[in-house]
Amino acid sequence: MAKKFRILYCSLFLSFLLGVHEGRLALWRAGDAKPIQVFPVPVSMLPELDQQALEAGIPVESFRQAMEALQDYLS
Repeated sequence: MAKKFRILYCSLFLSFLLGVHEGRLALWRAGDAKPIQVFPVPVSMLPELDQQALEAGIPVESFRQAMEALQDYLS
């Protein structure tokens, strides 16, 4: 239920959401059902706290902020 609330919150107030799609890091435009991009990063390779945050969904306000956050996961 918390994930659905976070997605609703993002669609109302924010632009993007970082999360997990089929076990990989993904980026959604707020309110979209499908991710706009899925990255070749298995979430299982990330630290446990990052995995939990991504499973819940990480809201970001702008595309730039999303790219900055993604750089941390992709490096």
